This record gives sequence, C-alpha cells and structure tokens, in this order.
Amino acid sequence: IILVLLLFNAFLGFFEENQAQKTLSSLQSKLAVNSSVYRDHQWVIASASILVPGDIVRITLGSVVPADVVLIDGQLLLDVSLLTGESVPQEVGAGENGYSGALVRRGEALAKVVNTGLHTRFGKTIQLVKSAYVESDEQKAILQVVRNLAFVNGVIFF
Repeated sequence: IILVLLLFNAFLGFFEENQAQKTLSSLQSKLAVNSSVYRDHQWVIASASILVPGDIVRITLGSVVPADVVLIDGQLLLDVSLLTGESVPQEVGAGENGYSGALVRRGEALAKVVNTGLHTRFGKTIQLVKSAYVESDEQKAILQVVRNLAFVNGVIFF
C-alpha cells in the first residue's frame, strides 16, 4: 500500500511539474513579439527581446505591446485581459502607460520603452508562475513519514 502511495505521489508531482512547465513555456512564448522600433534614424522591425529602456516604438492596430511603455503620441484601445483578467478594453493616450502583452484593439501610437523582459508587469507574472509551486512544510512532513514507513517495512519484510 505504501509503495502504491509513493508511486502515486511521484506521478502526481511529475504531472504537476509538467503542467507548470507547459504554462511557463506558453507565457514565455508570448514575450517573443516583434515591433517597429526607431534605430539609427530609421524604423526597423526588431524582436521585443532586444528592446531597451529609452527606445521609441510604433504600436499599431492588432499588434501586441512589446514592453512596458509610456505613450508619446497617439491613442490606443488596449485589451489587458491577459494581464488583469478585466474584459473591458482600456483607453490609453499620450502620457499614459501601456503594458507588455496588451493587445491593441484600436489606434496607433508612438511610445517610449520603460521596462523590458522580466522587468515588465507581464514578466513579473511569469516569475510568479515560476515560484507558485512551493512544497509546503506539511507536504514535506507527510513525505518524510511515508519514507520512514517504507524504510521500516523494507527492513521488516526483507
């Protein structure tokens, strides 16, 4: 019986870890977006992963906001449901913040990059998911008891 419980516990741990890795991979793949950035006196298409704070980006209809930004010019209607769970799109204008991972539903704007990568709100969400599964003290204690019982059974019966 104890062996079955140990195997079940191992299977459950493996399954949960696998699901967490899939979720993490999915979230990280969302960071891999391209954007139009002003570099060397011209607009170029660049991966969001090479953006740095201070870059000027052009954000257009249907695109994903590539980093945490402050709008310089223009107006956007942003779907921030991925970040906040809120279903109502957010109207953002010059001087206001747009967050990485938000989907542009309407408008066009120029914006200055403020935070990139794991320093964005979306990146912090990824870090929270990474640290979400922590084995509690109770789980550790129960596992230790099961191991001790298995050891005692092994000594007695073999």
